[in-house]
Amino acid sequence: MNKKKILIFVGVGLAISLFIWNGVMKTNASGTVTVKTVNPEMIEVVNEVMIPGKVELLKKETILNNPELGGEYQLLVEDGDKVEQGTPLVRYSNRNIKMDQELLELQIESGYLRINHIERQEKQLAEEKERAYNEMGKEETEKQFQAETDQLRLDKRMANLDLRQLLIQRDELNKLEENLTVHSDAKGKVMIPDSNSQSDKLLEIVADEFVVTGFLSEYDSILLAEGQDVRIASDMFPGEEWQGSVHQIGYFPIEDSLLGGETAMVQYPITVKINKGKTELLKPGYQMIMNVVLEEKEALTIPSEAIEQTNEEAFVYVMEEGRTVKRNIEIGITERNVFEVTKGLSTDDQVILHDSVITEGMAVESHD
Repeated sequence: MNKKKILIFVGVGLAISLFIWNGVMKTNASGTVTVKTVNPEMIEVVNEVMIPGKVELLKKETILNNPELGGEYQLLVEDGDKVEQGTPLVRYSNRNIKMDQELLELQIESGYLRINHIERQEKQLAEEKERAYNEMGKEETEKQFQAETDQLRLDKRMANLDLRQLLIQRDELNKLEENLTVHSDAKGKVMIPDSNSQSDKLLEIVADEFVVTGFLSEYDSILLAEGQDVRIASDMFPGEEWQGSVHQIGYFPIEDSLLGGETAMVQYPITVKINKGKTELLKPGYQMIMNVVLEEKEALTIPSEAIEQTNEEAFVYVMEEGRTVKRNIEIGITERNVFEVTKGLSTDDQVILHDSVITEGMAVESHD
């Protein structure tokens, strides 16, 4: 049993030795480790935010049946029609308004007849007064006809006031009649629901403009601004891309409690308007990816496999005079497989690329 244990321990020891030999790095006979190094280089890096979202229509106007305007209505447009803002869409028929208008027209006509009758009376009275001037003289004639003249003047004034009131009422009824016609508030395409639909919806005006809506983190909501350019793509259409701009960033947050925990994630709604691209491919509800470029610049970069990170620091190993030296760095933008280095390195440094254990002070040499 003791011999077996010894053999087992020896076997395990050999396995560990082989693992260390092959896993650390190739070492030459002098004990120097051969490593691969790179020099940090200046390249253009892009700081970009990626936001998932879905397609929606920028504007959609829904016209509902309004029984208060009248029991009957007539659609003035057809399904698929293109309309402009202010286009008449629906005209209601209100019998009460029609009856009031007809009655009012009769009253107005009666008012004009009354005024005409008074004016004829005034003309007749003027002719009688002229004949009386020759017989009684002007002063006596004026006294005799004064009461009748005043009465006709009062009657005519009252008739004109009554007519003015009737004309005002007609204007108000005409306005009510105008309100029986519903006009479009938006420009777009008419969509009329199926005639079998039980909904109160008469029609919709759908704008040709599309937007993509999504949500931003608190941090990203500070970085983004309205008017910024946005690249939009979809997995449904590989190779296609749409150009847009940030249309609106919500002022009030939406709390997402689906993640659980006591503290809900706060997000802000974002709307991106699509300005260019094949919008005929899109439909409301399609899933999209929005890419917003926050910053583009020339920056000093190194490959990601050269960097080691802990909770407190980021560092690399550089080769100086054949030895490894630990160098603390500060990193910025991450793009693909490279990191921006904002502090700690220069283009002259030889940064060690490694995938195994390296410690400070190791003897190393570089190979291409």
